[in-house]
This record gives sequence, C-alpha cells and structure tokens, in this order.
Amino acid sequence: MSHSIEIINDVARAEARLADIWSDLLEIEEVDGEDNFFDLGGDSLQAVEMVFRAREAGIHMEVRHLFTSENLTELAAKVGSNSRP
Repeated sequence: MSHSIEIINDVARAEARLADIWSDLLEIEEVDGEDNFFDLGGDSLQAVEMVFRAREAGIHMEVRHLFTSENLTELAAKVGSNSRP
C-alpha cells in the first residue's frame, strides 16, 4: 500500500473515531464532517474531555487542535496521521 493511501486511511479512521466521541460527549445522534465542535454545543471543559477520550482511542491531539479546526474533517486531517489503529 502506498504511503498516501495509508495517510488517507488514518485520517478517515480518525474522523470516524472523533465523530463517535463527539456524538457521545455532546449527546448528539449524528455528527457530520462539516460540523464544528463548538457550534454543536461543546464548551472548553468538554474540549478537554474530548481530547482525553481521543487519546484513549489512540489519537494524539491537543486542545489547540480542536480550537483551530473549522470542522471535524479538518481536525481529523490535522491529527489523523498521528493516530494508531
């Protein structure tokens, strides 16, 4: 498998994991790639919890990644290559 396909797979896997975390944490049934954590009702305390849960799921990220990402897809692109399967 080529390196670029591996990165795409890592990002897609990270996006799916992050969507599950957001859905659970924010008590929202469905999260879309274009959704913004804070527009969905997330706050700074939940952002810290989200990062903790992401790390438990094997995604290395920091709170600043969440604050500087426009949406879920952008966040996954930033942190997806740092995740482990």
